[in-house]
Amino acid sequence: MAEKAIRPHLETVLNAYLESVKNADKAALEKPFTIENDAEFVHNVEQLIASSYMLGIYHADEETGKNVNAADTDIPPIPFTEAVNFLKEKVPMTKEAWSSLEPKIRFRAFTVAKLGSAKTIDVARQQLIGALEDGSGYAETWQRIKDTLQDEAKSLTPGYWENVFRTNTQSAYIAGKLEQYEKNGVAAYQLMVIDDDRTSKICRNLLNNATGYGLILPVNHQFWKTYGFPPYHYQCRTSISGLKKSQLGKDGNNVDNISMNELRRRKFKPIDGFGGNPNFWGITNSQIEQAEMYGIKEEIVEKIKITIPEEYKDFNFIKEIKENDLFDFLEDYNKASKVARDFIFKYGKQMNMDCYINGRG
Repeated sequence: MAEKAIRPHLETVLNAYLESVKNADKAALEKPFTIENDAEFVHNVEQLIASSYMLGIYHADEETGKNVNAADTDIPPIPFTEAVNFLKEKVPMTKEAWSSLEPKIRFRAFTVAKLGSAKTIDVARQQLIGALEDGSGYAETWQRIKDTLQDEAKSLTPGYWENVFRTNTQSAYIAGKLEQYEKNGVAAYQLMVIDDDRTSKICRNLLNNATGYGLILPVNHQFWKTYGFPPYHYQCRTSISGLKKSQLGKDGNNVDNISMNELRRRKFKPIDGFGGNPNFWGITNSQIEQAEMYGIKEEIVEKIKITIPEEYKDFNFIKEIKENDLFDFLEDYNKASKVARDFIFKYGKQMNMDCYINGRG
């Protein structure tokens, strides 16, 4: 899906940008470029995220009560062409539930497409500005970027789109699994860490040192509130598996009594923007900052208002307290005010309130 969807979209966007700056000066280059919305690309991304989410629900329902291997929990490639319709038949979801979910997935797809396009254009812009500043030849640099489109447009940002799609599909997949596990009434989650030469230091810290398998932690363990659920970093392959109470203590499914202090001693910490409670459709602070840097923040905010208006008040709240510098992001969830805790729980953030927020603390 990714290859087929990305290439024509980036070719169109970058060609439009390059033609607009063919004879530009530095001042013109630094002005924001209006990216035309590509409805087909957004739709394709939307289908991918929706498929991942429903596949998570489907797999969680199949896995509950069974022993599974870590390698089997890595999200598989999704042939999205007919995946959504197929999974809708397999996944028990009411029309009302889908109607509530669909606009959130659509907003996420719009954000992914818009930020990704802006990122690619920004890379091209910086190369052109560099050519002007160091005298290496603007026309030659412009032509080199243009020629790149004939080969592979996404090579301007190597690895970026793979990370984008992997992160978004994994987040949606885990969110789907969690929703179904909660319905099935599991007692513990096992972190399904694939242990091989590609395993990150971050996820290797989640292995039981005695067994070599991922940690098994009760659903009410502080770990889930403090660090949340995968993905924990770019290209993360760690997943989760839900265990029923009847499975615990059998077939090696022993609950790990690991303390938070031990986890800190292991120096486990997700990369900023990862972990938390999977909110696969929301927008993070780092994405807001990126949108501002690329000059597309207002467009994304407007999309929130139109697509998911019931969430707009929460977006304004986080923006308001951030601009007033009234909080720091910390790991200690319990020190936060009730208002902030409710917001954290919903959006997977950890913050410490240093004072009352406009009388709402």
